[in-house]
Amino acid sequence: MAPAAVVQGQRISTETLRHEYDLLVLDPQLRQQVVGAAGEKNRKDLTRRLLAYLIVLRIVGSYARAHQISVSSTDVDQAIQDAITSVGGEAQLQQELRVRRLTMAGLRRNIGRELLVNRVVDSIAAAAGLPSTATQEEKGSVFQRWLSQRLRSSHVEVNPRYGRLDPASGQILPINSTAA
Repeated sequence: MAPAAVVQGQRISTETLRHEYDLLVLDPQLRQQVVGAAGEKNRKDLTRRLLAYLIVLRIVGSYARAHQISVSSTDVDQAIQDAITSVGGEAQLQQELRVRRLTMAGLRRNIGRELLVNRVVDSIAAAAGLPSTATQEEKGSVFQRWLSQRLRSSHVEVNPRYGRLDPASGQILPINSTAA
């Protein structure tokens, strides 16, 4: 079966995309968006956004490996403790996980991804000469320019079934037929 995308020679299989999608729509709020009259359109939009995110994760992961940036289990543990504190305790966090139908393993994976992306954003901002006092918005702007350039220069192929990659925005856009 053709992959959903290939990023710098690394395949993102349709099975991986489907698995990630299935995990997303366990959240009742997201599930509601993909049913009903607008469900099919919303499902396709969500799938394209998810695939774009997985592509970004591959590019970020490549940069992280090249620059020895990582996230340890201790880093994730600390972020989970911070989350427990911010929601008012472990029972509240467990309740939130139940509501979203998210497992602790899923939470750990999501937090690990977020921490890694944040560290790469910080590294790219520092390499661009931004001071350590730069705002998240300033860092995000530098990261977006870097990502856009990386998407243009990297070999990224998206299965046309899902659309086409717009390197400027990092989005996967639907392919609209031009047939008359």
